[in-house]
Amino acid sequence: MTSRVENTLEQRIEALKSLGAAAHDGPGLRFIESLLSKAAEYDGVVAERLRTRAAERFETFEAAFDAARAEAASMLRALQDEGGDPDGAFAAMLMRGEFAALTTEGPRALRQLKSGATEAHQDRVRRLLSQVEAKGVLLPAELADEALRATLGEVRSAPGADRRVREVGDRVARALYQEAAQHARSAVVVARAHDRLSDDFGHYNPQALVARVLSEAEALSPTYLRALLGSLEDLAALRHLPEPKRRAGKGR
Repeated sequence: MTSRVENTLEQRIEALKSLGAAAHDGPGLRFIESLLSKAAEYDGVVAERLRTRAAERFETFEAAFDAARAEAASMLRALQDEGGDPDGAFAAMLMRGEFAALTTEGPRALRQLKSGATEAHQDRVRRLLSQVEAKGVLLPAELADEALRATLGEVRSAPGADRRVREVGDRVARALYQEAAQHARSAVVVARAHDRLSDDFGHYNPQALVARVLSEAEALSPTYLRALLGSLEDLAALRHLPEPKRRAGKGR
């Protein structure tokens, strides 16, 4: 005669089987089922003891199964967040109950994914450095050194390499943007200097001299022109400083 408790236990066993319990720990599951099978052959105290032992073993089995499945599911989410498992092979492992295989092979696949991402960021830094060289942009010494080191092959194996290389690339990109913005600003200054000239300016017209100097400076060295404009702005800012207080003369 089968009790209600035994039926509930069998239902719980079947539920775990549907989640891959047999693949996770087949021997452990078969041992519990053998205890229930033996209990069905006896009556009284012996049958009750066998059923109790089966229930106790199942509680331990179920707790271990749930923990292993949660760990494997976490590993799968980490892979999927990085764009891994495109063919669903690791998801299939979880469905089949192959938790040990997933938690063993998953980290290796995750490292390969991150290494590939780091390599992509390194390629970006290399492209940015090529633009820096082509445009004659002068990077701060510290940033130039970090960018060069970020392109080296051994960087990919360092902890947190993906984030650091990406950040270096962002800083180089900002430096290029600032250079382009300053260049555009310099071009606007030169254009405005010419726009303000009248049709009949003389050789010694101050505005004509300024426009000519700015144009020649831009043609010779846009970098020098930007530095010159920056210096002129600094000088202009001095005009807005308050007048220094004069000391009172000493009495004679």
